[in-house]
Amino acid sequence: MAQSSAQILGRFCVQQDIVPILKSVKLERMVENSQIENFEIEEADMDELRALTTEENKAKFLALYRKCVNRDTPKDGTMDGVKDKITVD
Repeated sequence: MAQSSAQILGRFCVQQDIVPILKSVKLERMVENSQIENFEIEEADMDELRALTTEENKAKFLALYRKCVNRDTPKDGTMDGVKDKITVD
């Protein structure tokens, strides 16, 4: 059975000892997202996925994260009080 991109990302996290936070409001997606324990990503593929984490891509993610958090935060449109530091620990 082919895995979805969400399942691949979830499994990628698990294999790196990162707890993925999978989110959906649709039951079928919740079930799909939970099915990440029945396969493993080969090390060569893990290396390819890790290589996607460049400084440029992290900067793009941070910009999008800030935009979404600001949009979804019921404030005055500023980033005041919004956590915008992304940490690994």
